[in-house]
Amino acid sequence: MIENPDSLKAIVEELANKHQPKLARDLLDYYFKRCETLADFDVLGFLALKNSYAELSVKAAEAAHSLAKSTEEMYAARTNLYKAYNAANQPEKALLYTSLNLKITPEDFDTQVFHAANLKLNGQRGRGEMLIQKVIEKGITDKQRRDIRSTHAHKFLRKGDTGYGIDLFLGVKRDKATTFHLMGMERWNGKPQKGKKLYIYEGGGIGDTFINIRFLEHVKDLGMEPVLYSNLGREDVLDVLHRNGFNVTTHLYGVDTTCPHTELMVLPCDMKLKEKDLWRGPYLKPLKQEHTDLGPKTKFRIGIKCNGNPYFAQDMYRSIPFEDMISAMPEGVEVYYIDTEQEYPGVINLKGRINNWEDTLDYVSQMDMIVSSCTSLPHISGAMGIPTVVMPPIAEYYIWSSSRENDTSPWYGDNFRVFKQQKVRDWKEPLEKANKYVIKIMKELGYAD
Repeated sequence: MIENPDSLKAIVEELANKHQPKLARDLLDYYFKRCETLADFDVLGFLALKNSYAELSVKAAEAAHSLAKSTEEMYAARTNLYKAYNAANQPEKALLYTSLNLKITPEDFDTQVFHAANLKLNGQRGRGEMLIQKVIEKGITDKQRRDIRSTHAHKFLRKGDTGYGIDLFLGVKRDKATTFHLMGMERWNGKPQKGKKLYIYEGGGIGDTFINIRFLEHVKDLGMEPVLYSNLGREDVLDVLHRNGFNVTTHLYGVDTTCPHTELMVLPCDMKLKEKDLWRGPYLKPLKQEHTDLGPKTKFRIGIKCNGNPYFAQDMYRSIPFEDMISAMPEGVEVYYIDTEQEYPGVINLKGRINNWEDTLDYVSQMDMIVSSCTSLPHISGAMGIPTVVMPPIAEYYIWSSSRENDTSPWYGDNFRVFKQQKVRDWKEPLEKANKYVIKIMKELGYAD
């Protein structure tokens, strides 16, 4: 039995804030074994879901559902179940419980939104988007409109309305207070202010930084001086950016508070960019250090990566089993696994040889091709102009939604391919496409007949 749930919540929150996800999960596992009551399992399920521990959130929700007796308890238990199944990439199970709850409360906003989201994850995108549209037409509050934005964003991205689609996907990010708000600086309205600096708050993940740093050049075109500010402790990332000509800083000394500010990820929204504005050519170059030199090439080199940070909420959606990934690689190639944590048999592992992002760029630059799940790696190779295959899950990140239907991406060059998952947890189709594209590039480079 959990005797003091508030203390448990506080400890788990502190561990999460101090970037100790494994310790937080170990603690939740320990207390799960002590759960006895419906309230106990509700607390554990809530904390597991909040900390992206999908497996435990499902076990806790299922246990709570088995203990629920009253109508109210059953309704709440079904709600927790569909949220847990959604987080665990099991939309077909989530749909059962959203459907049951909609029979009781057919107009409930949250249930309709989750039902629509799981329809799309289950391959029924049209039905999901129609439901969202009906919800909007019936009238919703400003808060509900903000909550629904990311669910509705892909529809506009597929129309090529990139700036607006990203704005929807990011939702309330524009309203999030940053250091510059606290300094009393004005938010940039997207209009040129020639001769002025534009301070840009980094935010987001490492992949987001590598994706969006290109837009600092767009700001320069407006006659402004972009300055990226980061307080995320990513010095090696910033080293790469600085070396490639981007103005970055980690301190606030000398900030001109009369200048405007914005966030890195919303730059394309600020400037109302369209698909045609996204790609101007490669914008990252390797350092080419001596210790990262792989030596003369004798075979076609492929760099791969099949998953990312296991504590990241979306990693379950995007992870591709290594055995499936390696089986899609043609015969007679040299396969490198590019990661600082993972190692696998039958490939050349670079774990232990990568010390920072400069090293990563160096190794990537020596590959003939990169094949990856949706991690930061394909953004590095794409930004360097290297032939790349990325395989996003059905729950795709916003940059993989566009008006294109030929597997290319407006975010990167013509040698970049996006092979999307079509069935939940099934990677067969995108991997088959990846195999064919790898062979095509091999033939073009003279490595295959």
